[in-house]
Amino acid sequence: MMASDIPREWLRSERNGQRPEIVSAAALMALELPPVRWAVPGIVPEGVTLLAGKPKLGKSWLALGLAVAVSCGGVALGTRRVERGEALYLALEDNERRLQKRLGKLLQGEDAPEGLHVATAWPQIDEGGEDALERLCVERPDLRLVVVDVLKRVRPRTSRYQSIYDADYESLQALHGLAAGHNLAVLCV
Repeated sequence: MMASDIPREWLRSERNGQRPEIVSAAALMALELPPVRWAVPGIVPEGVTLLAGKPKLGKSWLALGLAVAVSCGGVALGTRRVERGEALYLALEDNERRLQKRLGKLLQGEDAPEGLHVATAWPQIDEGGEDALERLCVERPDLRLVVVDVLKRVRPRTSRYQSIYDADYESLQALHGLAAGHNLAVLCV
């Protein structure tokens, strides 16, 4: 389909300099697209995944366990074989002592994996956090998983006119672009 064949009402966004990208269903079906890459097969695909639930259910333990499994190239959740790669765990509600204690329990006396990187502080997405993640992805091409625990800590501050949904959407949109650009899985708690 050519731009001249597109009904004018479809092109309203053209006013701001953007033109919708339209492809025929036949052309879409003819594309050879790579398969989805999984950080944890069947559970955490490349792209952005949101892990949500009531407080104190073990979301942080689960996310840290997945990061350990990816960085070791072992087994996640007792049954899911994972390909080894580097992982970044942003433990934004923890301090180093608490994180060390949790890691010790998960590692059960084993050495800490070299491919697991942790941080207890990170800038907000709109204040350098997205750029810092981008630089890290470039510096560490084997990075397969980034865990953001918790999203609220990197989300831009909301104005009184912006809903929490809009703020979360903007944060996730930035992380989605990062994940897509680096074939990376981003797990947000």
